[in-house]
Amino acid sequence: MLTVHHLNNSRSQRVLWLLEELGVPYEIVKYERDAKTSLAPAALRAIHPLGKSPVVTDNGITLAESSAILEYILEKYGGGRLQPAKGTPDYERYRYFMHYAEGSLMPFLLMRLITGRIRKAPLFVRPVANKIANTLDGGFVVPNLTRYPGWLVETETPFVALAAFAPAVLRGRPRRVAVAAAGIVTLTVAIHLAYTVFDEWWYLRFLLPALPLLLVFSVMVLRRIVPRVAVAAACAAIAAWGIHVAVRRQVFELQGLESRFRLTGEYAARALPANAVVFAVQQSGSARFHGGRASLSWDVIAPDALDGTIAWARARGFAPVIALEDEEAPRFRARFGTQAAGQLDWPPDAEIHAPVRVRIFDPGRRVEYTNGGRVQTEHIRR
Repeated sequence: MLTVHHLNNSRSQRVLWLLEELGVPYEIVKYERDAKTSLAPAALRAIHPLGKSPVVTDNGITLAESSAILEYILEKYGGGRLQPAKGTPDYERYRYFMHYAEGSLMPFLLMRLITGRIRKAPLFVRPVANKIANTLDGGFVVPNLTRYPGWLVETETPFVALAAFAPAVLRGRPRRVAVAAAGIVTLTVAIHLAYTVFDEWWYLRFLLPALPLLLVFSVMVLRRIVPRVAVAAACAAIAAWGIHVAVRRQVFELQGLESRFRLTGEYAARALPANAVVFAVQQSGSARFHGGRASLSWDVIAPDALDGTIAWARARGFAPVIALEDEEAPRFRARFGTQAAGQLDWPPDAEIHAPVRVRIFDPGRRVEYTNGGRVQTEHIRR
């Protein structure tokens, strides 16, 4: 008789549901998670090396992984029930969504499960735990879910959504490759859901490993459902749209727009001491890559700790400077409004006059300036 090794609060529930729907006799061996860690007991590892549930045994066969178990039960005991006939388009769609639940969908559900567990922390740390969970959910996951798909459709058109149907539409080796590609795309997206939220569309570049796969499999799906002439016309239209998007979003002007990073880095390498630490966000990478100077993201400094952080850095032999683009300056002042260095009420040491202006401030010159001294600003142009 088929035996289900069932772990509470696990995906083995779906195995039990299927067996009940089919009316298949079975035995159940119950396991309980550790009350403190929520981990599966070691006894499960004696059944299968993965040590997790669901696991079924049936006449000497031991199977793990939900989808594999469900397919095994349906093929052996289903008698054609609860699944379409093999070899039909309906069966391919059915198989796709069977694996979609475990593959593409599961990382997102797992993220919500993790934040839910964080919220169940002990009472004395629950305010902090809830803050972390709310930050992950509301501050990262949900906002990123509303941004990346929108940017993708705006720049690549809804055409890329066809790639989602590749595992169901394609056959043979292309289908197997499409399933693997779906995993890569899902992992790429999932990694960035809990990452910093950005409001500019060009951060879609984080998904660059996934974009070629989406485009290739969208074309392959299109070729299966429309004539080749229509495929060629669609590709031409999408290419024209791509050029339109590139012009409208200033892609062809990027060399000039991005020149500020090189100019700022070159200034840092030439004018800042070797022990400088650059407080920056947008210019943090240019300070390190082009300038060879250490950097610290000012947006991770507590609003009441800027002056203290500067003093801490000086006490350890660093020379703090602040690098700000024009768009960042109001946010910097708003964040550090109670801090002396947050006033930005002294002239910068340097102004980089690119399409986006960058200013470099030395907090040490503030006292000198407020006491009547002068600060000479170096103006750097492209």
